[in-house]
Amino acid sequence: MYKLLFVSVFGLCSLLRVAAAFPAAKLHEVQNIELRAVTGPIDHMAVDVASAKLFVAAAEDHSVEAVDLKAGQVVTRVTGLKQPHRIALIPLTAEIRRRALLSSASGIPEGQDLIVTNKADLHADVYDGVTFLPIKQIEVEQNQGDIQFDAQVGRAYIGAESGSEPVLAVIDEFYVKVQQIRLGGRPASFRLEANGDRVFVNLPTIGVVAVVDRAQGQVVASWQLGARGNLAMALDEGHHRLFISAQEPAKLFVLDTQTGRIIASLDCVGDAEDIFYAADSGFIYVSGGEGFIDVFHQVSPDNYELVEKVPTARGARTSLYVPQWHRLFVAIPSREGVHPQIRVYEAD
Repeated sequence: MYKLLFVSVFGLCSLLRVAAAFPAAKLHEVQNIELRAVTGPIDHMAVDVASAKLFVAAAEDHSVEAVDLKAGQVVTRVTGLKQPHRIALIPLTAEIRRRALLSSASGIPEGQDLIVTNKADLHADVYDGVTFLPIKQIEVEQNQGDIQFDAQVGRAYIGAESGSEPVLAVIDEFYVKVQQIRLGGRPASFRLEANGDRVFVNLPTIGVVAVVDRAQGQVVASWQLGARGNLAMALDEGHHRLFISAQEPAKLFVLDTQTGRIIASLDCVGDAEDIFYAADSGFIYVSGGEGFIDVFHQVSPDNYELVEKVPTARGARTSLYVPQWHRLFVAIPSREGVHPQIRVYEAD
């Protein structure tokens, strides 16, 4: 009996050691939201955590769909855009809103605005984040792409092209373009340091990460990847690590942001367009049109492993990770007889 008990306890300890060494499955599906009015592909997304609303850019339908996540359905459609691509929610104080609206009226509340970049327009559109009424158009440039917001100084950065020259357009709190930072290639996704002045910019046509100094307003370094199609980017500022997913070949690159050195290179899902880093768990989520979410684990800042491949659907490139909810929203394209959907996965 004692021998049997010893074996059982030994076996249990072994299982616990295995469980500790290999993380369990990371994502499970919890919700599917159908976008009945959308006929074309889905682009990128943004979320308002406070009101539990998801905003979805539908480029070919020229709309942004506002989804009530509690009800699981679209509650508002913002239409008339010109191939909307990226969405950003901008928190605003009452004073900033008053100045942006060029209004002397009192009683303007604090709130947030919705900025939408367009691929087929020279303007980015600004909407009230609650009523979705149009507020202003920002004169940017053509082929607008990613948009990131620097809350410390109240400025937004938009990737675009000025004529045929790729730039980062700098937008002040009044929604006026005040600067253009020249780049060596057309920009895709980019990330701003929270505790520094640098912007890391993907230049996918030439396989480069450009490092921009915001204070100097210029590129100060260029890091070669040895791969192209580097559309997606995530930043682990605490460990000085930058995560890049490339398409040609399909690789996940981990870079040291202090030196630009490639720390790791791993095989990755093909046709990837979004990547996210969960700082609290050390997991990296990559969504690709090949039809999978690749989940990588940051064992240490220098060591990474693929721990899960979650099947999605062919063409499901774009996604959004919301750390407050530990949920990943994946855009599932339409297929015969089925409307496009937002599939929601929860991380254990």
